[in-house]
Parts: sequence; C-alpha cells; structure tokens
Amino acid sequence: MKRLLLLLLAALALPAAVNAEKNIFYSTKEDLMTDITKVNIDLLSETTVLNSIGQEAQARIGIRCNGNKLNTYIKTPTYNADNLEVQLRWDKNEPKIAYWNYSVDGTAYFPYPRVTDNELKFHKSFIKNMRNHESLVFGWSPYSTAKKAVKFDLKKLKI
Repeated sequence: MKRLLLLLLAALALPAAVNAEKNIFYSTKEDLMTDITKVNIDLLSETTVLNSIGQEAQARIGIRCNGNKLNTYIKTPTYNADNLEVQLRWDKNEPKIAYWNYSVDGTAYFPYPRVTDNELKFHKSFIKNMRNHESLVFGWSPYSTAKKAVKFDLKKLKI
C-alpha cells in the first residue's frame, strides 16, 4: 500500500495545467487532525453521453487513497438505480459482462460484487488492468433508458 501511495504521490508532480489538458486531475490533501494524506486521481472519459437531463457529459474513473484505504470507481453522468450489470472492453478485446456494486446515489459503480469480504483485491485488480491496457470502454444501463458506453484513454493515467 505504501508503494502505491508513493506512486500516486509521484504522479502528482506533473503540472496541473498539463493534467487538465489530458482530462486527468490529481489532488492531495493532508488531514491536519490525523496527519493522513488523501490522494485523489480522476480520469475523464474521451467520449460523452447524454446525462439524466439530456446534456452531453463525461464519465470518470476515480482512484482514492485515504491513508491505507484504497477505493476505485466509475462515476457515470446518469442515474442508474440498482442496475449491477456493466460491460468492460479492454483495448480491442471482446467485451466482458461484470456485476459491480453501485453507489448509494445510483450514479457510480465500484469494481466488486455486492457481497464480498475483500473489496481491496477488486480495487487492486482494477488498477492492474488499467496499468496493463491502453483503453477501456465502459458500458452500463441507466434507469429507464437505453444502454450507454464511454471510452477512457488509459495511456493518460500514469500510476
């Protein structure tokens, strides 16, 4: 975990303006009460979809490291209710169906099943896949609308 935190902190050395042009954003914040450093990385999708109110919007991959706690997710611009099925297409490989957990507000997916006793292994596996591939097409089914998909350029994510 310390190695991952060091890699995340090293990635933060890039200038913010360059990161913004690449659709990738980094931030760090130290909690003054606990001395825990929080690292956030967000990668915006290269493509857009219509959000819940009919406007074009990007999805984003989020990576959060809060002390020794790791969290990854994909935030969609739509309301998804409790739909668990997502599609993942790494590079030009065949799409795979997976069943991910969803956020309380129904707008994000977490790369682990609803029932698990080890979320960390799923977060680590998702990060490993991002490191080993150049692109990800992520598909999902929003509430009461047709399936949607966005593409992420993982080459921009240096972790």
